[in-house]
Amino acid sequence: MRNTDASSLRDVIIWRFKIPFELKSLDFMLLSPVKGILCICGPCNSFVSYVYLWNPLTNEYKAVPKPIVHLPYLVVNFGFGFVPKTNDYKVVRVLQHERKLD
Repeated sequence: MRNTDASSLRDVIIWRFKIPFELKSLDFMLLSPVKGILCICGPCNSFVSYVYLWNPLTNEYKAVPKPIVHLPYLVVNFGFGFVPKTNDYKVVRVLQHERKLD
């Protein structure tokens, strides 16, 4: 077991990866990794323009298709997981209409 005490930086391992796809801005979300796959979404405003699934060890990635819903005043949240029964990864995009109706 390694000592992960903040005062003992000699045991910290830093990996640097070159992201194989273009991030349009530095404003993005990195969802919790699942089985080594990262889900990267951005930009983090009311409309997310891209979602990528990326394996940093193999440098393989896939772009998740853009949504067919393009409405203003949306709040976007994401979930990311793995379904053992289908042996597949799932990205759930939750849209919430933020504008109040008069």
